[in-house]
Amino acid sequence: MRPPSRRPTDASSTPIRFVIASGFSSGASYFQIAYRFRLFGGVYLDSGFFAMSGGLDGSIGGLVDVPIAHPWSIYLGAGVGLAGAFGEGDPDGCDPKTTDCPLVHQSSTATYAYARVGAALRFGATARNIVGVDVGAWRGQREEEVEQVVTRRSKFLSPMAGVSYHYAF
Repeated sequence: MRPPSRRPTDASSTPIRFVIASGFSSGASYFQIAYRFRLFGGVYLDSGFFAMSGGLDGSIGGLVDVPIAHPWSIYLGAGVGLAGAFGEGDPDGCDPKTTDCPLVHQSSTATYAYARVGAALRFGATARNIVGVDVGAWRGQREEEVEQVVTRRSKFLSPMAGVSYHYAF
């Protein structure tokens, strides 16, 4: 007796999506490795983080993915994020070419909310490879510090465009 044949599974029927890599020219964040968890149907919780020497960024939000015609879907997303850069540098107003400038501890952070809309294409034998392209906006606040004293604070509204690659497990 032969065992029943197994048909490939469409990625949208799997309960969990793990994003192997996401590169954003903006999107939910600058660049991050992310985890996408299916809450129910086409509703997901997206979270991501990336850190390296001198900087980090992360975001968390919701995403609704609506299939329109296999292998295409459209999606809407919104959430919050944080990005920061930290290190030593010359203080503002000090010209290292003419003066022996002391190094000071500096940081620049941005906290923001984002909203985006995009389209995704699924491909491969089981449609588990997903490429997404989206546009939207970031609205938030930038803050710069020197020696733990806030030197500049500003609000921003910035358009963004993002691209990502996902692999669904």
